[in-house]
Amino acid sequence: LQRSGALPHSADVAAASARRGDATIASLAELELLLSSALIRTAVDPEDLLAPGPRPRVLDVAADSDDDEQFLQQWLPPDPTFWRLRAAIDGYRVLVDRGGWPSVSAGPKLEPGMRDGRIIQVRQRLLAAGDLAADSTEPDLYDDALLVAIKRFQARHGLAPDGIIGFGTIDALNVPAEARLASMIFNLHRLHAQARDWGDNYVMVNLAAAQLKLVQGGTIAVSYNVIVGRRDRPSPEVHSAINRLE
Repeated sequence: LQRSGALPHSADVAAASARRGDATIASLAELELLLSSALIRTAVDPEDLLAPGPRPRVLDVAADSDDDEQFLQQWLPPDPTFWRLRAAIDGYRVLVDRGGWPSVSAGPKLEPGMRDGRIIQVRQRLLAAGDLAADSTEPDLYDDALLVAIKRFQARHGLAPDGIIGFGTIDALNVPAEARLASMIFNLHRLHAQARDWGDNYVMVNLAAAQLKLVQGGTIAVSYNVIVGRRDRPSPEVHSAINRLE
């Protein structure tokens, strides 16, 4: 649970960890209560992944389960991406309720150092989604702070992080917040169905982003852009241990 990020600040788990290895009756009883409390507060409902907790029913499901691993994968998904995406969805729901974000007008590409009225629109768009921390005293200037925000936006949306605001970046900026939210919810269900637990060391290829990531010790060591298939000739999806390199 701690590795997955499901319980980043759980007092119950911290207290339970302090009782590990203590085999006294009182300590074991306290351990059971603390873990049950953490489960009730944290578990997700497989039938409604976004429903707010707590969930007392999960204790009955756990007691009746014949497969502990399957139960945990359904109610406490092991993939850190699942929990990050679930938290992000809550933020995007608020954003959609507020009316989403403004669009950016079409036009020539925008590069660092340029002044253009459309840069004000780009700033407003990034500020609304939280990609840009603060506005500028020169809102029509493409400054260094905006460059950092644009590169981060491009990388997160599978675009070349070159800082140039061209047609592809403008198209990505102009995807409505409602469409982004719908895509996030769809992918949350995909992550839940896969129930991935790859540990702390693995290689992952994100086909949609055309990117490979090498994770070592739970952190991204390096990432590369890769070539993937097309709709009529898609890349095969493989989940396997790597036992040979050529």
